[in-house]
Amino acid sequence: VAFCSAGHSGLCVAVARYEKGAISILGEAYDRSVSGQRMDKAIIDIFVESLKKQGAPNPLASAKSLLKLEEAATKVKKTISVVDEAKGLAECVVEDFDLSCDVKRDKFEEARSYMNA
Repeated sequence: VAFCSAGHSGLCVAVARYEKGAISILGEAYDRSVSGQRMDKAIIDIFVESLKKQGAPNPLASAKSLLKLEEAATKVKKTISVVDEAKGLAECVVEDFDLSCDVKRDKFEEARSYMNA
């Protein structure tokens, strides 16, 4: 039996064997390059690209802007796990620029492709 835990900071997998009421662990592995946090970062990068196309200054320079982008990224990540497209929305992300960005699953998977390497 394989036990998998995909969390915010990494992926953990353990393989176990059941024998007559006893469990023995055959192996385990941990990978920090596959995580919810890195998936959020890939979506935030898509948002930043969209805002720069609108002419906005760098939203990553401000903690307040980054928090708004992280909140929108979390919502998009949850939605995109179910459907093929999600819309990232946030008001006044940086100065007077609002975020309104469509994220397709294909583009998201391409943006996080470094995790598969």
